[in-house]
Amino acid sequence: MSTDDSRIKTDAHVPPPEWSGAVFGIAVLVVAVTLGGVHMWYRMHASDTPPPTPLRINDEPETARAVADVAILDAMSPADDIPSIQADLDATLLDSIDNDLTAIDAELVEFEAKLNGR
Repeated sequence: MSTDDSRIKTDAHVPPPEWSGAVFGIAVLVVAVTLGGVHMWYRMHASDTPPPTPLRINDEPETARAVADVAILDAMSPADDIPSIQADLDATLLDSIDNDLTAIDAELVEFEAKLNGR
């Protein structure tokens, strides 16, 4: 063999097999399907947080004091002249409003603590 013949054999280009494109396509498809499945699985399990608890509607009966306060408010004069309005304001009992507001604040703090799970 001459040196020219051996050089021709080593420099010759070998074409890739015809099925190499199909293998590459299948590999890309498998990777895409796997990534899509992982994404779907993550989204399904990320939404497993429990739904928020619905707010409780106040179904407790009104106290006698509340019923009396409403009755007093209903007894106010429907007149809109100054002396009638002044008479209604004078008849309104505001002596215990601080105690009532303190009680409401305490109930709100308790309700907020229940909502936050403390």
